[in-house]
Amino acid sequence: MSDLRRIANFLNGLSERAATDLVPFDGGVAFLNSNFPIIWDMNYLTVRSPSGMTVEALVAATEEILGGRGLKHRKAEVMYSSEGPVLAEGFRTLEGWTVDTLITMKLTDVPDRAPVPGTAEEVNFEELQTFREEGVRRGPYAKNEDDVRQLVDKNGVWHETSGARHFAARMDGRIVSGCDLYVMDDVGQIEDVDTFQEAQNKGLARAVVGAAAAAAAEGGCDLIFLNADDDDWPKELYRKLGFETIGVFYQFLKTPEGG
Repeated sequence: MSDLRRIANFLNGLSERAATDLVPFDGGVAFLNSNFPIIWDMNYLTVRSPSGMTVEALVAATEEILGGRGLKHRKAEVMYSSEGPVLAEGFRTLEGWTVDTLITMKLTDVPDRAPVPGTAEEVNFEELQTFREEGVRRGPYAKNEDDVRQLVDKNGVWHETSGARHFAARMDGRIVSGCDLYVMDDVGQIEDVDTFQEAQNKGLARAVVGAAAAAAAEGGCDLIFLNADDDDWPKELYRKLGFETIGVFYQFLKTPEGG
């Protein structure tokens, strides 16, 4: 089985474990979690058979499934398919829709330089949740306390359903950088890498990603990967850490009006 097929199975498996409901549609399946209606990554459609899929059909499926559940956003994705760029071009012409181009990067080499020993450590879920909550409150997405709850508690679902491990780096005794590691079937994903602005450019993200990758390898993973925004700078850091791009997938998103 190819690396991209293994990764697609892995990501779909994580989403299925975290879902409260699965809804098939012509060409794919929707993953839904009724406890987190504002979380786009927990309520979306994935196209499993993209051949012949049209933009109009996919938009209609999001309206029927997500709109039918009263959800305010619309989200769909197509992974590692030659039809992906075609669908992406179509969605770019639609008013209100955005297209995110994500790259899957596999660990294939050693870092350009070793992290400073002792910079990163494995921490428990509760410790990293405190860091995550502060990040949510600093960010632009939470408009009320229920938003904060959903944006923070969603990590608990993935932790409980997938046995995530957590890595962090501190500055002046408090966590200012962190990431998660998910492992399933000898595949490891490093996810949700974040560093507070005041702690950036100090090698902390480098350290936590390196610690997670080392833990995955020590745990027997023969495929270690992460996903990055192709239009953002972190991909350059990941290349320096030994990751190389092996695949591209697209996410199509229509956010609620006004937010």
